[in-house]
Parts: sequence; structure tokens; C-alpha cells
Amino acid sequence: HPSSAGGRLVGAALISHIQTQLARAQTGAKQAKLPPPLTRQERTVGYACFTFDRAGFDAATNSKEFASIANKKVGKSGVLPKILPTSQGWRFNEVEAGSRTKAKPGMVADTPGSLLEIRLDISKVPGPSIALQYLRSYIGHGTAEASCRGGCVCTRLKINAHTPDQMTSTLEVCRLRLEPVSFDYSASDAASSKQRGADSQGGQWDTDSQRGQGDTDKLPGAGCVLRLAVLNESTSGKFRFKLSRLIVEGQSF
Repeated sequence: HPSSAGGRLVGAALISHIQTQLARAQTGAKQAKLPPPLTRQERTVGYACFTFDRAGFDAATNSKEFASIANKKVGKSGVLPKILPTSQGWRFNEVEAGSRTKAKPGMVADTPGSLLEIRLDISKVPGPSIALQYLRSYIGHGTAEASCRGGCVCTRLKINAHTPDQMTSTLEVCRLRLEPVSFDYSASDAASSKQRGADSQGGQWDTDSQRGQGDTDKLPGAGCVLRLAVLNESTSGKFRFKLSRLIVEGQSF
């Protein structure tokens, strides 16, 4: 959402545009048209958007209540994200008590070293990238680093969620360009399943659906894992970080 100053700028631009169009209509002036582009332009489109509200969180952790909904929603695309059992220090949170609009659901961590790993299947997405929507605030927020492993590679990205220059909390977006690579996720998962099986409850994030699916996991991008780690650095003195949405994007010409 724009700030008060941003709202005024948008409103002024809209009023100016309306006044210009009315003046042209009254004088009968023809509207100028832009020439076609000299080169073919690529266009980014969204392939999937995942909100970490109550339903989204339960789907990502394979809650039985939402398993059937998730299967109907995603079908065979496989893009539905799964929070991996290697995640630690993160929790689901629905309310920001200090915010004017308190309902801000998302995944939250407060301590350095907290790690969130989310598996995505981007094997069918052309020119894939992922947009991360996170909460940026003037108080108590820190820095996280986004990176990739498994079936994709990307350039590490530091995300500072502290904004001391404005007394508001806003949802911001940053993007990672992904490069799909071949990775046998099923073999990697099998190697660690014995250790995870030591806990009869499977751990907070453990689900049967995390395990590989044979040859389909070997496709480039099929076992792409997004990693979000809270760093031991902060301009606010605290380390809170909140992830609200993931948007899988691709190129369309």
C-alpha cells in the first residue's frame, strides 16, 4: 500500500491525466499513438502465488485438513510449495499487534540463524524467477539472506526489512532470478529420511509429501529449494523477519 505522500502523487497524476484527456476531447485533437516496439519484448507473468495465511500455511505443511484442497488447486503442476523439515526457528503468525492494520499473516523468525527452506517445482516455468513479499517496518526488523539449492541456482540476496526513514510498516517485494539445474531430490531425501525417522512425530515440518517422486525429481528445476536465513546483522537492534507471499514468475513473449 502507498504511503500518504504516495497516495497524493498517484491522485495528482490521475487528475492531470483526466484533465488532459478532457481538454483534447473538447478541442477535437487526435490522441497520439505509440509506434510498435523495434524488438520483441519479453513479459513476466505470474504462474503461481502463495499467501502464508492460515490456509496457505496448512497447505505448505501438508495439513490433512487442507491436503484435498491443495491437490485440487494445483493438480499435476507440482508448484505447490512445501516447507522442508530442515527449517528451524520460523513460526506462523497472523497478527501484528503494533500495526494499524493488525491482520498481517506470514512466516516469522526473530533470531539469527533461523532457516526457512521451501521446495518448489519450477521445471515447467520458462525463465523462472520468484518474488518474495515481506513486511518492512521502522521498528524491530532485521536482515535475511535469500539463496537457493537443489534443483536451481540463484545469486544470494540480502533483504533489509528495517526502514528507519518512514514511520510505517509496508509489504515490499524483491525478486530472485532462478536457473533450473538437474538434481536427484529423491536420492538426497532418502539419505536424510533415516535420521528424520528417529522422531516418531516427524518434526514440526516433516510430511510424507516432502519425499521424492522418482524420475520426476530429476528434471531441471523440479527440486528447487528456496532458503531464507535470518542474519546476525541489523540496523534496528533486533532481528525480526516476516515472509508474507511467494510468487512464481516466468517469461511470456
